[in-house]
This record gives sequence, C-alpha cells and structure tokens, in this order.
Amino acid sequence: APAPEALVEGLCTIALEYSGMGSHEKALQLSDEALAAAKELSAIPIGKARLASGKVRYAASLFSSAQDNLLLAAAALVKELGQSAVEAIDAQLSLLACKNLRSISGQLVSCEEAAPLLKAARQTEDAVLICKALICSAEVANTAGKALTSRKFAEEAVRTAKAGGDALAPLAGRALLLNADIVEERFTDNQSTAQMLGEALELFKSSLGEEHPTTAFAEGKVAHMVAEIEQERRSEEAMNAEDEEGCCEEGAACCEEGQCSASADCGAADSGAGEEDEEQGPYPGVEDLKAALARCEHVLGKSCREVAVLLGHLAFAQVEAGDHEGCIETAERMRKTVVDLYGEKSLRYADVVNCFALVVSAAGDDETAAAAAKESLALYRDILPADHLDISISIINCVNDLNSAGTKEEVFALFEEAAKIQRKCEHVPVYQSSHLLCFLADYAEEKGDTDTQCKLLVENAENHVRQMGANHIDALSAVDDAVSALCVAKRDAEAGDYLILALSKQSILPEVLGDPDTLKAAIEAFSGDKNELLPVMSLLLSYASILEHMESKEVVDMLENSLVMAKALNADAAVTANLNMSLGVLKEQADDIGPAIVHFAEASAYHRSMVPLSGWTVQGLANEISLGYIQCKAELNVEQAVGAMKAAIELLLQRDDAEEELLDLLVNVATGLEAVGEGTSLMEDAVRYRTILVEKLRAKGDKKNFHPNLPLALHSLACARNSIPGSDDGENRKLLQEALDLATKAKDDEGLLHILHTLFSSQAINGKKKEAFSYAKRELQVAERLHGKESVDLANALLNMASVYADMDECDEVLKATGRCIEILKTAAPAHPMLAKAHMARFTAYAGSGKIAEAVDEGKLSVDTLRNCLKEQPDSDALKDELADSLSEVGQYVAGVRHDFVTAQTFCEDALATRMSMSIGENPAVVMDHVLLGSICKQLGQLSAGKAHTQEAVRVARNIYQGQPHPVVAQALHAMALFAQDPHEEIACLVEVTSIYMMTFGSSEETAEAFVRLARCYVSTNQLELGKEALERAWRMYREVCGPDDPETMEVYAELTALYHEMGIPGRPD
Repeated sequence: APAPEALVEGLCTIALEYSGMGSHEKALQLSDEALAAAKELSAIPIGKARLASGKVRYAASLFSSAQDNLLLAAAALVKELGQSAVEAIDAQLSLLACKNLRSISGQLVSCEEAAPLLKAARQTEDAVLICKALICSAEVANTAGKALTSRKFAEEAVRTAKAGGDALAPLAGRALLLNADIVEERFTDNQSTAQMLGEALELFKSSLGEEHPTTAFAEGKVAHMVAEIEQERRSEEAMNAEDEEGCCEEGAACCEEGQCSASADCGAADSGAGEEDEEQGPYPGVEDLKAALARCEHVLGKSCREVAVLLGHLAFAQVEAGDHEGCIETAERMRKTVVDLYGEKSLRYADVVNCFALVVSAAGDDETAAAAAKESLALYRDILPADHLDISISIINCVNDLNSAGTKEEVFALFEEAAKIQRKCEHVPVYQSSHLLCFLADYAEEKGDTDTQCKLLVENAENHVRQMGANHIDALSAVDDAVSALCVAKRDAEAGDYLILALSKQSILPEVLGDPDTLKAAIEAFSGDKNELLPVMSLLLSYASILEHMESKEVVDMLENSLVMAKALNADAAVTANLNMSLGVLKEQADDIGPAIVHFAEASAYHRSMVPLSGWTVQGLANEISLGYIQCKAELNVEQAVGAMKAAIELLLQRDDAEEELLDLLVNVATGLEAVGEGTSLMEDAVRYRTILVEKLRAKGDKKNFHPNLPLALHSLACARNSIPGSDDGENRKLLQEALDLATKAKDDEGLLHILHTLFSSQAINGKKKEAFSYAKRELQVAERLHGKESVDLANALLNMASVYADMDECDEVLKATGRCIEILKTAAPAHPMLAKAHMARFTAYAGSGKIAEAVDEGKLSVDTLRNCLKEQPDSDALKDELADSLSEVGQYVAGVRHDFVTAQTFCEDALATRMSMSIGENPAVVMDHVLLGSICKQLGQLSAGKAHTQEAVRVARNIYQGQPHPVVAQALHAMALFAQDPHEEIACLVEVTSIYMMTFGSSEETAEAFVRLARCYVSTNQLELGKEALERAWRMYREVCGPDDPETMEVYAELTALYHEMGIPGRPD
C-alpha cells in the first residue's frame, strides 16, 4: 500500500484529471476520498487535498463549497510553505478566481489583490502558473471594468500558453476564450472575436478531443459569433436593399428605361439579370447552439456556468431568428440557472438580468424589459463602485428600455451620470458612449448652450477616431459634426486648435472635411490674423484634394495662396511640404504634369533633408511614390523615379501603420512601372506588387464579403501578367473570369466596364471575333445602364471599343462606333477633348482604307476641337500634348501619302510650338517632333534647317537621358546622320546608334537595320572589313528575328555575298 501522503497526492491528481475530462461526479468522489485520507496527516497534505477539492468543485460549478475549500487550502499552504511556493500561489489564485466569479455587494475583488500574485507567479518561472495568474488577473480586471488592462493580461496569457507548446494547449484555449469575451464585450470587434474563438476551438479539439464538454462549449461560442456576424451582414444587405427599392418606388426614370439594377423588372444584369436573389437560409447559429448546449448539459448537468453562458447566446440567436416565444423561454432558463449558481444578490445575476432585459426588449415585451433593466441597474449600483463602466452601460440600456416613459430632463440626468462615469474609465466602446454624448449635445443645443454642445461633440469625435481609426465612416462623420459645431458657434480659436491637434497627430484624414461649407467657415474664421491662419489653413488645405464637392480650381487657388503665404512668412518646412504634396495631387489629377512634378519634388526635397528614407513618415513615403509615379508617366528621370518608388514601397510593406494607404500606393507603383517597363524586367516587379495587392485585398474579406477593390485588382494583375512573354494564359484568363464574376456579383458596373473591355480586347487580338463582339455588346449594355444612352461615359466606352476594332482592321465598325460617339458628344459635351479623340480614330480608319480626303478632314476636325478646348483651359498640359500629337500625326500623313511637304511642315511646326509651350519643358515627344521636321525639311531641300532640327533633337535627347542609352537618343542620332556632310561624321553617329540599340533592343529588326546602314557607310569609305563585319551582324540578326526566308534577310544576304565577291573572299556567307 502506498504511503498516506502519496495516496493523498495520487487521489488529488486523479481527481483533477477526471475534472479536466468533464467527469465531475467521479472527480468529486475522488477528491472527497483524498480529504478523508488527509485528515490524520499534517497541514500540507490537508492543504493540497483541500486545493484539489476546491478546484474540482469550482469546475463543477459548486462555487460556495469550492470557495470554502480554497480559503482553507490557501491559508494552510501559505502558512506551511510560504507565500512564494508554487502550491501556495496556485491556491491563492484559485481562491481569487472563485471570489471574483461570486462577486456580491461589499466583496468585489480588486486588481490590487491580483497584482502581487501575478508578480510572485512570474518569479517562479513556471509557465503553467504564470498563465493561470495572467488569466486570473484578466478576469479580475474585466470584472472591475478595466477593459485595456484585462485585454493586455489575456493577450499575454495567450502568448505564454502558446509558447508552452502542446502541454499548455488547453490553457491557451482558455486564454483565447477569455480574450474573445473581453474583445466582444468591451471592444465590439466581432471579426477578431470570431478568429480567437475559432483558434480556441481547434486547440480544444486537438488537446481535449471532439467529445470534451469544453470543446462543446467552444463550439457554442463559435456558433454564437457566426450568428452575430451573419446578423450584421443581413442587416447591411437589408439596408442596401431598402435604398435600392426606394429608388424604384420613387419612379426613377432609369426604371422606365430599363437601366436600374435595383428592381428585378429593370434592365438585365450581366450574369443573368432579372433572376431573383436566392432566399436567405435559416438563421445560422441557433441549431449549432442547441447542439452544443445539449452536449454540455449531458456531461456537466443543467446547472453549470457553461450552460448559463450558452443559454444567453441561444436567447439572442433566437431573437434574431424571429423566435420570440423561444427566446423568452430560453432567457428565463438562463435567469433561473444563474440564480441557482450565484444567488440573486450577485454580480453575475445582475449581468444576466441586464441580458434578459435586452432579449425581451428585442422580442417586443417592453414592460418586462423595463422592469428587468431597472432591477439590473439597482443591482449594479449596490454591488459595483459608483464609477464602474457597467453602471453607465446599464443606465443606457435602462433609458432605452424605458423608451419615452421618462421626461427629457430625466433622461438627460441619467445620461449625464453615465457620461461622467465613462470619462473615468480607461476604455469605453464607442457605440456605448456615442449615443449618450450625441443626445446630451442635442439637448445642450436645444437649451442654447453651444459651449457644452461643442465640447460633447469634440469628445465624441475623439472617442471615434481613437477606437475606430481615422478612415472609418462613423469616425469621419463624428469629426465633421464636431468641426461644424465649432465653426457655427464662432469658436474660432478652439476649432483651429482642435483641427491642428487632430491633423498633426494624424488622428483624422481628409474625409473629415467632406463639407465645403465647413471648410470655408474654418478658413474664414482665421482671416484676420495671417500668422494664426497659416497653420490652420495649410493643414486644412493639405487634405483639400479629397473634397469632391468643391471646384478643383477653387481648391488649387486656396492651396497656392496658402503656399505663397507660407513662404513669405518663413513657415515651418513641414507646412510647405504638406501644401506641395496636396498641390501635386491636384495638378496630377488635372493632368498638369509639369507643375505636379515640381510640387512633389519640393515636398520630397524637404523629406530628404530631414531623415534617411527608412525614417520617413507614411506621408513622406507616399509623396516619394507619387513623384516617381508621375515621372514615369511623363518618362522623365525614369531610372531615378523607379528606384525611388521601389525603395519607398518596400519600406511601407515592412510597416504596420500604413495598411490602408498601402492599397492605393501599390497601385501607383505598379502603374508607374508598367508605364515605362514594357518588355523589361520592371513588368515582373509590377506583377509582384499587383499580386501583393490582391493578397491583401483577399485577406480583408471572403468569397461572400469580398473587398470592393478586389475585382479591379484581379483585372489589373491579369493585364500585367499578360504583358510578360510566356506568362500562363490559362491563369490570366482565370484571373479575368474571377474579376468578372466578382464585379457582376457586386453589381459594380464601373469595374465591369474595365473588365469587359479587357476581355473584348484580348478576344479581338486573338482573332476570336465572335467572342469579342459578345463582350463588346455587354460592355455597351453596362455603359448604357450605368451612364445613360446620351452620356459622356457611354461615348468613352464607344471610343474604347473603336480602338479595339481598329486593331482588328474592322474599319466600318470603327466608323460606326465613333460616329455614335460624336453624335453623343456634340449634344452632351461639344467642347470635350474626347470629341477630338473620336475624330482621330476616324482619321486612322479612313487612312487605313485609303480614303485620303476624308482622313485629312477628320484630322483637321480633331485639331480644331482641341484648339477650342484650349480656349477654355489654356494652361492644360494634357490638352496641349494631345493637340501636338494630333498635329504631328496629321502632318506625317500629309507628307507620306499626299507628299504635300509644305502643309506637313506647317502641321509639324505647330506641333513643336505647342509642345514647347507646355510647363513640362523638354521631353521625348519634343525630340521626335524635331526628327520629323528634319525629315520634312530634307524633302523640301531645306538642308540647313533640317540639320538644325536633328542637332536639336540630339541635344534634347542627351539632356533628358543624361548619358543613359535610350532608343530616343538613337533615333535622334539616326536622323542627324542623314545630314552629315562627312562620311566619317555619319559613321560616328551610326556607331553610337548601333551601340544603343544593342544595349536596349539586343537582336532586333531595328538593330539590324542600323547595322546595314553603318555597313554601307563603311563600304562607301572603302573600309570593307568593317563593312563586312557590320553586314554579317545585320544578316545574322535578320535571320534570327525574321527567319532565313524573309525578304529583308535575303536582301542583306545578297548584299553580303556581293561584298564577299568584291573583297575576293571565296564562297558565300554561312
């Protein structure tokens, strides 16, 4: 037989194991045997037996006897072993947890009681004991209403338990359950709660098994959270449906024309429109909760805390499912169970009565709900300290359940008490504070107390921003309310101080100023003092680019005036940097590229002067990307721009504070790389960034609730992949199809237009005309539904379609599409630049059909249209660039087809003059204009003028690319070689041309052609060996690129054979 002490320890161990398995009856029997065996022994075995008995009884929800045993165990073990012994700390923690759960009036456990036990547990370095201490500390802090403290302890408990591996998996699951409860109750973050509950469930399944009651309890918690999230989704869908239904009920014209997607009778949507939506299935969670409840009751009995918790969840699920009779019955069961467990004077009973009030209120029994709410509030006041968070929450619920029974003054007094309590709490969920603060603000406004109104709205705004983040629509709305109230109340200084504080801490973003009247009022409030106006105005206007409701010119004027003022007053460099960034955004949006680059560059210079790139703010890195992006679009300083963009985005990818900004910045980087990277490895970088973007967007949702930007991100990724030779066509089609399916499901007609056009284009390029026309038809249907039959956007869709028809050589279809486009624009927007594009598309179609007169007429119409547009926007670089392109293209056509070089020269000189008037200055297009004019001058015999143009082309090209090898430099040199007066001068030009082409194009037709011309120059100067080498290289390139039977290959071969013969070389080239 074992020694008595060993017998006691063995019985205690086995009892706790049975308790952990959920076999409480057997555990109680064994713990009683241990107590009996320990009676004749010393204090230590008795203490250990009582500790085991207390733990077993606690697990079995026998809290009164559990507390008695734990009290005796803690006293004995502390006395015999000392405060720092593991068993003594364990006993005290178990006692504290039990007392906390049984909290009644006058016996509320404080955080100060838990602190020394946690400290002592840490000193033991026993992972299990530390986890228990952290969980106990979190439970106590939560009961005390200290949300942040409780969450901190719970999260540390999770980390500690996970670090312990499989042995601590049950503790990790328990910590996750606790953290999930805290996050759901105190932070209202259902998504995070669901994630933690799911993780806890998996831990319990792997460590305790599928049939364990704790696993069943966790399954019930998961089912409850699934129901909560589903309810949020259905509520949102119902609200959206009401909005759409409201459109049709008002008899909107779109319904009469069959364009509104809100009604089943309206125009067909793209994926089988007109079909009824599938009916929503049964409300989730109810059956799963019932199943989990049944399993817990079967193993643990009907009177245990797990059953009480699941009954509460089930009652709410039944409310949402519309089972009002069932929910009240379940709530009554919950109430009775808690009375049996804790008594009617306990804090847990107050919680349950509060829960009962909410359930019966939702079920429509207002009278019972009001009575329960009053009872709950009375209990909270009796048990909790006067400044406890739960009292304020109970007050809010009580007022809501009382409905309109009380007077406004009575409600005001209660809400004011609740607000005073909440201000003393370390964290209050914003949904609980917002209602009462807004009510108090409205009440103050009615009384004419604008000071109190403003103070309350500012407090509400700060709460929203701190908890929800500056991008959340509710936070933006709250801040806008506060700013509006301050401005209306003429509290100028306070309004400015608040805005400066909020903006400087980046606690609010541009959208807060969504109301232009508020913005103007804030600016006018400081018009008397320039020194005071400057910081407010600069901060306000640094975000003004987002103000969609203000005229862009008005915003630009205010920003430019502010920048001038900032420089005149020697304002802080950060202020001018902010203003420059905002002006850069606005100028770029207006396609005013030159000034945009200047402003972004000035902002970048400020940031670079302060700290290394790795230390920049998110805003500074975003500016760097914006500068690089716009330089890539303009093909200026490309290498530097690409390097800066990639460095900035890689830094942002490593940071945790730029998640929202990162989505847009990834798009900008990828787009910038695509603008300059065709045929280079930069396209692979673009694909990488677009892939990262898609992964991030996927992570923000699921198949049912996907991120709204995901369809277009998939579309852009497919397009980028498609531009890389050898990419997987099947995967690209799969991405496009997914994008189309998601955009169709989301009824995102804007996205559908882009995706359908890409599908249309790809089918057209592959010669699949039938499929291409099918997508074209759908594209037009979407455009008409989205924008109407006579809209500018429909005209744009027609123009896009015409460009693809042009690639298919379907000239008649081009003329039909552009004809309808022009008809629409003449009515809807007679001075729109798109009208010029339509005429140029017709110019190209007629030119391709050999209809010279019609082509020239359309080209002139395009030019005239753009000149008219420039009268309204004389400073627009985008219009000037487009006009120059049209003039140049028509000039080339007139020279090449009509051989009317005089007229062609006029067109091309106008093109160059227009281009040079742009603020962007010298650019690659200027080089090509000079090259073209040089060629025309040569045809007219104006050799001196022609040479001057080509020399200027080379000078500008070298200036732009700063010694970098670029095809534009080679083209300029190639043109200048035509005017060389000395063969050696021509050879020098052509040697550099071939060198650049080899570095940029490698073996290509362009490179081969340059080598042929170089070879002929060598031969003409009797440098036959050099001529032979150049001609051999040209022949090999033609053979490699075009094939041995290509006419160009054969012509060069014949020329090379003749040269061999002339040089006396036997045989033929091989």
